[in-house]
Amino acid sequence: MENTKKKKTSVSEFVIVVLVVVCAFLIVADMTTNLIEELDTQESQVISKEAIGTVRPAVRPTYPPNYTPPPVSEANN
Repeated sequence: MENTKKKKTSVSEFVIVVLVVVCAFLIVADMTTNLIEELDTQESQVISKEAIGTVRPAVRPTYPPNYTPPPVSEANN
């Protein structure tokens, strides 16, 4: 009796190990396939190269450098 239980245990362990190895292989193969497809699509993508001028932010007009504001009493009238 003891021999048969030991045999069943070793067979089930072997089956589990085989399943784990097969699943790991399938996962690695799928990741490799996806990576190769992603790299292939990057080479075939169209890259648009346009001449873009210098981007400048919209600036509000400023006072001239020699501007002096009027006194506060004159500004409120």
